[in-house]
Amino acid sequence: MAALTFFTIGVISNFKKLWEEGIGRLAAVYLLCLFGFIIWVGLAISWIFFHGIKPPIAG
Repeated sequence: MAALTFFTIGVISNFKKLWEEGIGRLAAVYLLCLFGFIIWVGLAISWIFFHGIKPPIAG
């Protein structure tokens, strides 16, 4: 679900238009924060909540 959320944020973000309007620095900061911070925090939170939980065995 989180992957779909991040994917749709990327899809609806028009980085070309932001760059043309001189807000390229904002887009660069967004990408830096996304890949340098937000994804890692999400993974850490997921690990905390789901650590040790085994998926059900399909049979």
